Amino acid sequence: MPSSVKILKGPTMPTGIFEMGYATDGKIIFSIGGTTFLGRGRQPVGEVYLFSPFAGGWEKAHFNDKPLVKGHTNSVYLPDFNIIVSTGFTDIQKGDFYTFPLEILDLRDYHVDYLRSNPHWAQGSQIVHWNSKAYVFGGIAFEEDGSTHFSNRMLSYNPASGEWEDLAPMPSTRVTYGAVVGNSLYTFGGFDNEHTYADIWRYDFEGDFWETVGYLPYAASHFSVAAKYPYIFLSNVGQENNIIGRIDIRDGTFKEFETWMTIVSPGSAIIGDYLYIFGGTWDDGRTASNKTFKISLTELMVPE
Repeated sequence: MPSSVKILKGPTMPTGIFEMGYATDGKIIFSIGGTTFLGRGRQPVGEVYLFSPFAGGWEKAHFNDKPLVKGHTNSVYLPDFNIIVSTGFTDIQKGDFYTFPLEILDLRDYHVDYLRSNPHWAQGSQIVHWNSKAYVFGGIAFEEDGSTHFSNRMLSYNPASGEWEDLAPMPSTRVTYGAVVGNSLYTFGGFDNEHTYADIWRYDFEGDFWETVGYLPYAASHFSVAAKYPYIFLSNVGQENNIIGRIDIRDGTFKEFETWMTIVSPGSAIIGDYLYIFGGTWDDGRTASNKTFKISLTELMVPE
């Protein structure tokens, strides 16, 4: 049986957002781009919002340049450069046509830049950080002729040199979700045109190889991932999207924590002693949430 946890309410976001990029430098949570509802239609978001648990509520980040308007965003913080790197789909033309620029938010001077050189044109591709590089993988790839297909591509981007490198591809094509612990990337479930999956894969950065290391108890997609050794937390999974799943990477055990939060596509991040969960959709995808919740890691990290 799943354990129960106490859920505390946090400050509301400036607007309801889902499918946004999220990243943290350990002190501030950043919500980048994403999607909201405008009337009955979806509208991509062109803002960056930040939240410091130590300083108050959410607020709009004021960059010297306008962030891109883009949906299906994924983001990661690179501490060696004090930048946030984001993937995502945007419909823009500047000089040469490009639709999937890699956006760089420089937190040193709050400058925005973007790279036309992104070789992986993919919606829903995920991005993580390891050893001074950003790693982009999976998603729905777009070809120059307009055709699309699910991708198993894995690439690294080096901000110091600007170089991209193709690495060992994922075991199969899909959108998936992952977090880095130590020298490994762990990915969980995901989906393609036909199926939702339960596989747990591990990518070894040093050896450049993938392997299957286990399975979730059910197929899962449209959740968020946060890690604090030795655990990785999946928010929100389960049949009702109301489970916080905890994977122990030491032995692969999976523990469930039941909540009343039935959220799809939220963001999540760990700061201090809490797991923060924010945004997403309620009501079977009809309402974009602006809520923030937090759960004590003391409860979530209780041993079996």
